[in-house]
Amino acid sequence: MDRKKIILFALGAIFFISLYYRIMHPFKQEKVAELTYMGNRAHVVSLKNPSAPPGAETKVMLDLFLNQPRNKGKVIKNVFQATKTKKSRKQAETIQGIEQKEAKETVPAISEKDAYEASVKRGLASLIAFGMYESGDEKIVFLERGKEVLLVRKGDRIDGKYLVEKITDQRVILKAGQIKEPVFIDISGL
Repeated sequence: MDRKKIILFALGAIFFISLYYRIMHPFKQEKVAELTYMGNRAHVVSLKNPSAPPGAETKVMLDLFLNQPRNKGKVIKNVFQATKTKKSRKQAETIQGIEQKEAKETVPAISEKDAYEASVKRGLASLIAFGMYESGDEKIVFLERGKEVLLVRKGDRIDGKYLVEKITDQRVILKAGQIKEPVFIDISGL
């Protein structure tokens, strides 16, 4: 027999003997009632839990470790930073245009489509965009209406009426029920 094969068989036999011994005589850690080591850094008085009943097992909560939160996104604007909110010029012009248009319209017969379109624009004119969050290909826009803050992403509905079709860097594209043309919210100032 070759010398290398003899060494291999000898090491294999040693391995199986030690494995058999460990299975038949498992290691058991001794338990102590109280830690007594006093190092330079810390002073441990007692690690016993007085409120736990005797014989109760300690459970380690590993949920946060195993299911870590997903924060791989990129913050475009910090919404928690104290800043002054400005109404964009286009929104102010839109509101004034709608008010002037309503004041000029003295014709009593207004079509339902025009009335619905005016109510849509009036309803969306109060929304002010003040932040955006982007994570991968998903974008979330922070909109403000008075003291109410709305977080809007693609597929959401605003007030249950306006479907968010697309969010770009310049605008939020909405679809309203009876209007065939898309409605826009300008977010280019972010």
